[in-house]
Amino acid sequence: MSLTLIAVANRGDVIELTYEETVGDPHPFVLTVTSHHISRQTSKLPIEASDLEAYVLSHATELQGAAETCKSKGLTAEVLQ
Repeated sequence: MSLTLIAVANRGDVIELTYEETVGDPHPFVLTVTSHHISRQTSKLPIEASDLEAYVLSHATELQGAAETCKSKGLTAEVLQ
């Protein structure tokens, strides 16, 4: 299974990544990445909106892999905290 990132929504202290398996997927997968998760991964405090965006860009492949693993388990969403 290969997911394609179709939307990125910055919601303050979280970023929501929406993936589809096929165009118009009736069950897209939403991966929510929290500032707490990024802080733990980078050992940085405080985390600002620009840090969220930079993390998502630099870890795109890793995040897609996490989304694919969760979707293969039948999940429709996951929160990385």
